[in-house]
Amino acid sequence: MLYTHLTHPASLTLALLLATLAMFIWGKLRYDIIAMSALFLAVVIGIVPANHFFSGLAQPAVTTVACIMILSKAIADGGLIETFSDRALAMHSSFYFQMSLLCLITLVLSAFINNIGALSLAMPMAFSLCQKHKKSPSLVLMPIALCAALGGLTTLIGTPANLIISEFRAESMGTPFNFFDFAWVSVPIALIGFVFLIVIGWRLMPSNRQGKTDVLTFDIQDYLAEVVVTENSKIIGLSIREVEDDITSDAIIVGIIRREKRRMPLTPSEKIAGNDILIIEAAPDVIKQFLFDTNCHLHDSDKKSALDVEGNELIEVVVPPNASLEGRSSRQLRLRTRYHLTLLGIARRGKTIRERIHQTKLKAGDVLLMQGPQSTLKDAASQLGLLPLKGRNIQLPTRSQRILPLLFFILAIISTSCHLLPSSAAFAGAIICSVLTRSISIRSVYKTVDWPIITLLAALIPIGHALQHSGGTELVSQWLYSSTHTLSPMILVGIIMAITMMLSDIMNNAATAVIMAPIAISLAHALGMNPDAFLMAVAIGASCSFLTPIGHQNSILIMGPGGYRFSDYMRLGLPLELIILAVASPLICWAWPLINA
Repeated sequence: MLYTHLTHPASLTLALLLATLAMFIWGKLRYDIIAMSALFLAVVIGIVPANHFFSGLAQPAVTTVACIMILSKAIADGGLIETFSDRALAMHSSFYFQMSLLCLITLVLSAFINNIGALSLAMPMAFSLCQKHKKSPSLVLMPIALCAALGGLTTLIGTPANLIISEFRAESMGTPFNFFDFAWVSVPIALIGFVFLIVIGWRLMPSNRQGKTDVLTFDIQDYLAEVVVTENSKIIGLSIREVEDDITSDAIIVGIIRREKRRMPLTPSEKIAGNDILIIEAAPDVIKQFLFDTNCHLHDSDKKSALDVEGNELIEVVVPPNASLEGRSSRQLRLRTRYHLTLLGIARRGKTIRERIHQTKLKAGDVLLMQGPQSTLKDAASQLGLLPLKGRNIQLPTRSQRILPLLFFILAIISTSCHLLPSSAAFAGAIICSVLTRSISIRSVYKTVDWPIITLLAALIPIGHALQHSGGTELVSQWLYSSTHTLSPMILVGIIMAITMMLSDIMNNAATAVIMAPIAISLAHALGMNPDAFLMAVAIGASCSFLTPIGHQNSILIMGPGGYRFSDYMRLGLPLELIILAVASPLICWAWPLINA
């Protein structure tokens, strides 16, 4: 009998899951905190056994995701991909050719390395391309980001959602998906999506939108002033920190000219002396109030030279999702003291933040204008997890660092594809070999892992299992069955994919896969059909979250640099999702027959 009464464990599990979804949609808390809180409550109320609290960390999918993050970063830092891409782009000088080729390179890369890693490699090339052809970055960034998402569909390791789906298949049917099983459906989808993006999609993007991707777009000179400290000024003897805290909270003292020598960057404890010339960044009205409060006066000089100090330079960087400085201000981070960096500007969603800049909490997608010593600036930005928007100019790695991680990565793929080793063991082995050959440092192994993603997966997987064991998935699948069992099986696959897409547009795609995978398996069993087709629908839907900037990490990353608005994502994402729905449903039914043999 298909109808099952709502049991107490099932009702508790579904209530907890709905509350978790609501918190994800609310978006005021980090998703890893929400997931851990949900797991804690699940243990307290008895849905998840206490001895299973950390069971998610032991799941092969979780360890494989972490391994792919480490190897992706090592391969990207090796420089081989960047060198190949630069040479390929130099084959033809036309904007359309170079844009199309960059989209294709990003699509192929993201099939094997982390999506964020592929996009971070492509972004500096995209900005260079736009600057060369005098085009707006908004034309290029979103097509590149969507190509990165489409490429991730095609292999087992392309996206965490695929690994999660494969793990649920292993638990339900005894064996996981093979490395290239996703390619039968996803490669045609990725190619069709690629053609749409380079033929039509990029033309739907605003062509005159100015993202914050250049020092000039910040208009930094309009917010700089050289202020002379008079002999009777009240700030003589005070430190930089005391002036910024007590006299003005809306201005930043960028540097000091003392005895005709410029001093940048400054330490917060630097004392101000009479006749010093302070280089201040603030809005014009704030500078005017500062002069009145401190009895100082403007220095008659050329403001354009204010930041020109030998040994210092400016850099534009973007804050990626889950960066260590997300949710913290430059003051909390002690950028000046710890990293010798001065934050000069923040651009968020196409608008420049000017007031209380050192108290503003940073968000993913923010574009930052920073100044620091030329010798350490890029290293400091890298330590903070920031992604440069121009050429990286990193130090050349050794030959082993360039070649060995890529070689071990390829061997791991072969081992997984040929069933010699499970994916988690194969990629962990690649990291071990890289460490032993000193082509990856131990420090980078631990630093590279995106711990919020790992925490999210490790917390939600036990809840997903509880949803299955408590009867919650059976209840949801029975409701879906009673509502849709008269429809064509191909339409049912499309409905599952559409529901997954909608959920993924408002929360993390890995979390969506954890929730939808057991429901898809239960529905397939209720219909007496092959669960593989429904699992593939979930895998594709989870990674095709193109309607909002919050659905995919890549979408958040490009919002500030591209100057995008929410409506821009709908403009390009909606037709692309509709194309994927129309193409994927029959492809899935062809590649994964709904009737079990």
